[in-house]
Amino acid sequence: MDSNRTIGGNPGTAGVINPAQPPASGGQLTGGLLFEDFTAVTFGAAWRKDRWSITARGEVRDGEMADRKGAQFGAIRQLGEGSLVGSGITWTLSEAAGGAKAEILDASIAFAHRPDASPLAMLGRVEFRSDRITGGVAGEIGGAGGAGRTALVVDGDATARRLVASLSANFSPRGQVEGAEVRRHEFGLFLGARHNLDRFEGTEFSGTSVLVGADARIGIGEKFELGASATVRSNVTDKATSFAYGPTIGVTPVKGMLVTVGYNIEGFRDGDFGAARNSDKGVFAAVRMAFDADSFSFLGLGR
Repeated sequence: MDSNRTIGGNPGTAGVINPAQPPASGGQLTGGLLFEDFTAVTFGAAWRKDRWSITARGEVRDGEMADRKGAQFGAIRQLGEGSLVGSGITWTLSEAAGGAKAEILDASIAFAHRPDASPLAMLGRVEFRSDRITGGVAGEIGGAGGAGRTALVVDGDATARRLVASLSANFSPRGQVEGAEVRRHEFGLFLGARHNLDRFEGTEFSGTSVLVGADARIGIGEKFELGASATVRSNVTDKATSFAYGPTIGVTPVKGMLVTVGYNIEGFRDGDFGAARNSDKGVFAAVRMAFDADSFSFLGLGR
């Protein structure tokens, strides 16, 4: 339970030395709001048994400028060694004192397949996201900022819904070096699809896009690799196509870590697939790390 109350009345901006800075820890920086009385209650629970793991959380916030309700749910089922399926749902509804509302719904289901001895690894995901705002001003409701902001930076009413699906596959062939098994080369394939259904001030907009990406990395010695990456995105509705391609170089500074630096000669931006594909034009960098049960053994938490 979290509550905040102003003692001795609200002095307004005249009683603050620097109006651009919160007068106390936990103050507000958005919408010109320096003080807000609120009470928030959060409750969560987790359940684990055999191959199942389920978590849930709910929150209710009664604020002076905005009220908020939210819920989260997640479930994971291990199918076997190196394989699992999971799902998650997040819902948030915020309402300002003047009646403006913002609602976010994000639901997804995913699977992962990566057995320890298999050279093939796969990750798939299907996600539905809905952003809805009523009476918004630049994507905010009633100046409530952090209490009711969606991905829609618009004035008035708007709704954005999209269904996004993706599949990643990596193949790392095994080889022998001085009698030891190594995996220095890697080849990747990424497939993605998205369908948008948006509504702005009563007008509907829809479209479908598909995305295909490929990667190839060849190991040189024990520390370095050279590779190339290419991505193609096509808007089926508008018949528009974008490309991103360029070379990459990777280095392994320590065991279990790979630092990759690349340069896209051509590129494009995509908010839905940007976390999975480096498609922006120009220089990019990425870090990958491997974690297992012994990664944090130095902390002594398992003793």
